[in-house]
Amino acid sequence: AAPHLRPSTDLITEFNINDLELFNFSSNKWVEYQVELTEVRDYELELRYSSFIDATIKFSVDGSDVAIEVLPNTNSVWMSKSIGVRASAGRHCIRINVLNGSLSLNNIIIK
Repeated sequence: AAPHLRPSTDLITEFNINDLELFNFSSNKWVEYQVELTEVRDYELELRYSSFIDATIKFSVDGSDVAIEVLPNTNSVWMSKSIGVRASAGRHCIRINVLNGSLSLNNIIIK
């Protein structure tokens, strides 16, 4: 089964109190985001997540693996984690794949 959407349980949000979060985002599940980047450079993907166990996630850009990160257990408290990614200008597909563990994902900010 795929991750599910629900109204966010994150009480601190910069965007909108009507944010949605992905939950039940666990092993062998993935999501993809289409993004448009303006220049070739190093970007930061800032994830806002919550978990009750450690989760290992893999990031891919346009089908190429770019990073594997462990997101530590947050005891279900919302936290942020930044991951560095080098990318060119243009449209890209970013895939986040949970290799093991489980988490909820509120948002991703590209900086």
